[in-house]
Amino acid sequence: MAKLKLVLRIIVGLLLAACSAGALLLSLPPYGFWPFALIGLAPMLFAQYRILPLRLANFAPAIGIGGFIGLVILSHFPTALIDQSPSLKFLTPGVMLSV
Repeated sequence: MAKLKLVLRIIVGLLLAACSAGALLLSLPPYGFWPFALIGLAPMLFAQYRILPLRLANFAPAIGIGGFIGLVILSHFPTALIDQSPSLKFLTPGVMLSV
């Protein structure tokens, strides 16, 4: 039971960090939901300091900030990375994010 609770805390913490990246992305143009900029970091910080175990707490800012930067690069420059390399032309931006 304790193992299941730990796994649930990890999953919820990582999802909150990912939601933080999405909220920060939606606060920028062309989406323009500017109130998300005011509360965008709160889920990531809550996951880091209150939900995730101490050993995994550094994954929250890594996913939150790294995911935000990756999403911004892929949303504003979707083909910039793919057009430069002929071997990467078959990859979609979603696959590029995971690479």
